[in-house]
Amino acid sequence: MFIDSVKINVKAGKGGNGIVAYRREPYVEMGGPYGGNGGKGGSIVFMGDENLSTLIDFKFQKNIVGKDGTNGGTKGMVGACAEDTIIKVPLGTQIFVLPDDTFLGEIVSNKQIILVASGGKGGRGNMAFASNKNKCPEFAEKGDNGESFDLRLELKVLADIGLVGFPSVGKSSIINALTNAKSKVAAYPFTTLHPYLGVTNYYGNTFVVADLPGLIKNASLGEGLGFQFLKHVERCKVFAHVIDATSINPLQDYKDIVKELKLFNPLLLNKSEIIIINKIDEVTAPDLKKIQNKFKTKKVISVSALYGTNIDSLVKTMYEVLSSAPSIELVPKEIVSRTNIILNNIEVIKEDGIFYVIGDKVSQFFNRTDFNNEESIKRFLQQVKSIGVEDELKKNDIKDKDTVNIYGFSFEYLDDLEN
Repeated sequence: MFIDSVKINVKAGKGGNGIVAYRREPYVEMGGPYGGNGGKGGSIVFMGDENLSTLIDFKFQKNIVGKDGTNGGTKGMVGACAEDTIIKVPLGTQIFVLPDDTFLGEIVSNKQIILVASGGKGGRGNMAFASNKNKCPEFAEKGDNGESFDLRLELKVLADIGLVGFPSVGKSSIINALTNAKSKVAAYPFTTLHPYLGVTNYYGNTFVVADLPGLIKNASLGEGLGFQFLKHVERCKVFAHVIDATSINPLQDYKDIVKELKLFNPLLLNKSEIIIINKIDEVTAPDLKKIQNKFKTKKVISVSALYGTNIDSLVKTMYEVLSSAPSIELVPKEIVSRTNIILNNIEVIKEDGIFYVIGDKVSQFFNRTDFNNEESIKRFLQQVKSIGVEDELKKNDIKDKDTVNIYGFSFEYLDDLEN
């Protein structure tokens, strides 16, 4: 089954927690803090695999979860960082972040990697907080959550040469003759419902040929296979227009295909092209000559895919045209930054007499806090005060002994968050 568009969720691993521990050894007076930091959570990484040609694996794996980092240990030992989760995807996979459909990146080469979700930072143990003012801290940090995104993956087939033409002109037969591809062949429209890729060899030089689903009139408007097909032609360096020699008007067939390509994207007409007149075994030599004369200004090769006539000449012609074809810029220049910026966007919502506080930075402090530890809670309240939470509460007319709720943690406001 060929799948070229999926929506998935990725969630990187959580960082390990720092711990509270103390040095307790004979002959070591007042040993002090000894709790180590947690390890970093595992990231989610996409890697290009030239042996894949579909996104079908994601049809059954909609949620990808990274591994969590290990908690810190005593004696200042740092927890182990989790291994990254590497997901293999076919070349031509574009990654978009929902809901805004922000372009994240594209896999265009074998073993190319793109970081799609960063693992959470490990929390610091109490040893990391020791200072002249607080020589024996009694608190530690919990690890940060890993990044989590809803993604849309879009596959655009990467091929050197794309076979284009109306249904049943023999594109599948041609690619079967050119390569080891097993494209389905039959005498009815839309036999090929998705692209088939095959590798052709010309004296040690290999190139990829794609059997693309047949076009019909108004495909640029979505009719037939419409956009499902047209999005794949953008990545081909060369178009090989397959013309049925038995057609009533071969030249008009060619013009209709070109029109649909132009309506979809005018830049497609700048690509190099070859005219392949197929099924020459079904027409007379004079009739074939008339068809060839209609394409005098084009690079024309006449073949019979059924009997293998002139297939060697077709391979040679394809290689020559491909060698002089301009390269394609595959990676868009604008790629979203992977820098994880935590914004200090504080929002206070009053509902039923309770002041609810939310915000990116507030959430980060909350997730790092161990609410079973009194010292950690005090530190949390100091942190949210330092970024302006108290000022925002006062702007919303908070009064003494009003209830404040920060992501489920409730406390009574006493004029100063430190109290």
